[in-house]
Amino acid sequence: MVQTGAMKRDWTKVAIFLTATLGAGFAFKTCTDHLAEAPRKAREEITAAARDAGSVVKEIFQLQPQVYVQETMIQGQSAPVAELAVIEQDFPLHFEWTHQWLGSTKQIKISATWHAKAGFDLMKPFRVEVDPATHAVKADLPAAEILSVELQADLKWEGESGWWNRLSDADREGVMRDFRSRAREKIAASDLSARAEAEAGRRLQDLLDRQEGRKPFEFRFRRPAGGDGGR
Repeated sequence: MVQTGAMKRDWTKVAIFLTATLGAGFAFKTCTDHLAEAPRKAREEITAAARDAGSVVKEIFQLQPQVYVQETMIQGQSAPVAELAVIEQDFPLHFEWTHQWLGSTKQIKISATWHAKAGFDLMKPFRVEVDPATHAVKADLPAAEILSVELQADLKWEGESGWWNRLSDADREGVMRDFRSRAREKIAASDLSARAEAEAGRRLQDLLDRQEGRKPFEFRFRRPAGGDGGR
């Protein structure tokens, strides 16, 4: 009877030991699993933040931007078209040209409407960077520019030769080149590009403002060397 009681006590100790060992092992496994799970969840959250930021830019600019996390690109840029026009405007212009030779004057007067479009070159980099710690987003976007300048069908042309200083086809071709060049210069000096950029920024900000609970999202438009910064 004494041996039986001792054996029971020994088996009880073994059972307690095994239970404690298994319990500790289970707790350790749970802890290590949790630690292993954390990086995966963090990656998933960063990926979701990057995808979300990319979708915002895509909705406004109609392209998939580059997305970076800690200077590593996780998504490349792609666009179905090369340009995105945001604003269009007509510019009626008048141009006069004269040439004198030995007191004889020839001249050409020309007027027409030029149709200009301003917007974004989608072949230039649109970069979105996601902070892995806070998921805050910074978007670096190209500045708006004049995309096209086209002559409309209302061209009016008046040419007058001098007595011995006659107009030539070369004169007409040169005047047309000068007229086109002047049109481009005038449109480039206008506020059309700035208005296109402001409109794109407004649309982007409106979209961000409508989305509740969004992480911080900053954007700026890149300026050429010597230009001022954006937002």
